[in-house]
Formats: sequence, C-alpha cells, structure tokens
Amino acid sequence: MKRHNEIFNEEVPAGRRTYFFDVKINKDKQKYLKITESKRTDHGYEHRRIMIFEEHFDEFFEGLDIVKEYLLRDTENKEEKKSTL
Repeated sequence: MKRHNEIFNEEVPAGRRTYFFDVKINKDKQKYLKITESKRTDHGYEHRRIMIFEEHFDEFFEGLDIVKEYLLRDTENKEEKKSTL
C-alpha cells in the first residue's frame, strides 16, 4: 500500500529477509530512495534502513555498478576454477 509520499515500490523476498526499495518524494518535491532490509527473527522482525537522496543518485548507483561488476566477475572466476579442477 502506497503512502502519500511514495511514488514507486519494489519488494524483493530473499529467504528470511525481504528488501524494500521505496522511491519517495519529500516536501520540497525532491526524490529519494529508501532501502529497507527486514529480517525475520525468533522475536519478530528487525529493520535496517538507508536513504539515498536525489543529489547523490549518480555516485551511489555508479558505486553499486562497480560492486556488481566485481561480484559477477569474482563469481565467474570461482566457477572457472571449479571447472578446471
């Protein structure tokens, strides 16, 4: 359910965790991204949040792309090593 300041939501279930990507707009009409990790525990849920503001989108997504490329390359390298053994 969207709230008045939310303009886009994406929910990603991943095992005992769920990641929420919420694009919101503040009172000054500036967009920001709120990323929430919700983790199921024995006593309920734990939540962790980070907010990235519109003026930092370029740097944030550039850094995320670099990390993604590294992780994919590292995974491919590990798979190649396994296949040669």
